[in-house]
Amino acid sequence: MKTFILTVEQPQGARRRHSIAECQRLGLEPVFVSGCTKTSAEVASAYSRMLNRLLLKRDMTAGEIACYIGHRRLWQAFVDSGEEIALICEDDFQSVDDAQFSDVLEQAADIPDWGILKLFDFSPKEIIRRHQYGSFDVVDYKYPAAGAVAYLLRREAALRMLDRKSIFRPVDEDFLYCWEFGTRVRSIYPNPVAECAESFGGSLLEEDRASLKKRKSMRRSLWGIFLTMHKQLRASFYRKRLF
Repeated sequence: MKTFILTVEQPQGARRRHSIAECQRLGLEPVFVSGCTKTSAEVASAYSRMLNRLLLKRDMTAGEIACYIGHRRLWQAFVDSGEEIALICEDDFQSVDDAQFSDVLEQAADIPDWGILKLFDFSPKEIIRRHQYGSFDVVDYKYPAAGAVAYLLRREAALRMLDRKSIFRPVDEDFLYCWEFGTRVRSIYPNPVAECAESFGGSLLEEDRASLKKRKSMRRSLWGIFLTMHKQLRASFYRKRLF
């Protein structure tokens, strides 16, 4: 299985060296894909402020937009490879259970009904359905959880997500709205992968996010309540169709 890793670092950067060491230990052959920096002109051209104001309860930071552009580059590299399934990682991924991690990769093609199979979830919600596969469970949460540090991706799902040209939500939040892409997001439980950004000085996105929260308006917050209710309703219909 090809492994595509997003990075904005030079070959000798700490995150990149960490990724290489992880892949060597896990028997993976990484393909590094250069991401986008938040100062790139592509950030402004890819971002739809109108759709963001309409469909998300807060503005996106330049770093979040750049991160999404990076994931789109990963998806395109995967599609161009001709493979049917790939492992997609950010450069701060870390296996927490090597045996389980390898087991997931070996069985992934035989697991039914997924377009995105997440290996890391941040603060997941209630599990509403699960199936056991040896050392791990494949679960459906009430809503897909945040986090995009590592996930398996099918070619069809990548093509559908690449059809969306404008960016208006963070990439992992778009996973929450998987019905918009006509794909299914499932997760591995327990997480076989962790995010180790703290080892490299912390998340590249959190500082800008914290600054953005201070500028949040009351009007936007009230609109956010409506968007949350709408998401819950759409998610309920989506689950009924699946189950």
